[in-house]
Amino acid sequence: MSIFEKLLHTVCRAIWGAEEKLLPPDFQPKKILIIRPHNQLGDMIAGTVLFRAMKETWPEAELYLIASPQNISGAQHNPFLTGIFNFDKKNLFSVKFLTSFYRFLRDDYDMVITPVVVSISFTSNLMAGISRGSRKIGAASLNGEINDSAYFFHERIDLDFRREEDLHVWERMMRNMGSVKLSHGELKTDIYYTQKDTDAVLVDLNERGYTEDQMLVGIHPGAGKPQNIWPAENFAEVINSVSELALSSANKSVFVFATGTSDEQWIIEAINSRVKNKVHFFKTAISEVAAMMQFADLFIANDTGIMHVAGAVCVPQISLFGQTNPLMWAPRGKDKYWLRESDDVKDISPEKVITLAREILLL
Repeated sequence: MSIFEKLLHTVCRAIWGAEEKLLPPDFQPKKILIIRPHNQLGDMIAGTVLFRAMKETWPEAELYLIASPQNISGAQHNPFLTGIFNFDKKNLFSVKFLTSFYRFLRDDYDMVITPVVVSISFTSNLMAGISRGSRKIGAASLNGEINDSAYFFHERIDLDFRREEDLHVWERMMRNMGSVKLSHGELKTDIYYTQKDTDAVLVDLNERGYTEDQMLVGIHPGAGKPQNIWPAENFAEVINSVSELALSSANKSVFVFATGTSDEQWIIEAINSRVKNKVHFFKTAISEVAAMMQFADLFIANDTGIMHVAGAVCVPQISLFGQTNPLMWAPRGKDKYWLRESDDVKDISPEKVITLAREILLL
């Protein structure tokens, strides 16, 4: 730790340091602040299990969330949340933004929690420190890494998953509650979309030639991490095979849509150069992506944020894994499947995906 960092921690501890203490067993919070601006889209969606569990435990409680432009779409329209603050670093020099953010932090919260699963963020911990909350919960350490800013929290939790490598991210998220025991039903993630989103995607699909008598298959062939991308030629082989099987077995044509960003257009083009029928590329908002998935007969995705979107939607799904542990990260639930052969996602053969797709689609 540098001299500057030591000085920073000394000042922060003096101003916002909290006295360590556990929450009482009968704790009944009315207003809760959840701080998660440091996570990506998939992490945010995985964290929605916490929103649901909190509301099931404390139905009358109001839940407020701090998100970021990178992950806020995973929480928008969530009925368990009373309010969301979008912490956009681009606005840090705006007096209006900082004033609004300070007021959001300084509201009277009964509980403030900064959940962690992958990494500890000083910025998020600092937000907890600045906030006005009677009880603040955060990590004392994560997998042996000491949290140097744990002094912001009243309850400091040692989170160590090194001997539980297969513990699912949903259970890891729940461990962040520490001594607080939540009374909840089955854990599940949530993603929400509006009727407007549904109407918009139906119009878009119909304009591109989709009809209800077709089989609808979606793919997400891109990924934020290059090592998580299954080859374009493999996606193309699966699409061609499923299309032929659907026609011969069920007398149905297949309409294939792909989701992604402008940066991922290259892989869609690579797939389209190898398929017999065009794959339709949709660059649209996450809520519309989720709305489109509800109509799909199958969705195939690499290990990335959109995989978690599909995981929260009632759609049969195949997730493709390489370096990441699917027992920890794969979506769970009915009709949720995953494949992994090794640390290299390319080792998953197209034949394996085709066989599983046939079972799901009854071809």
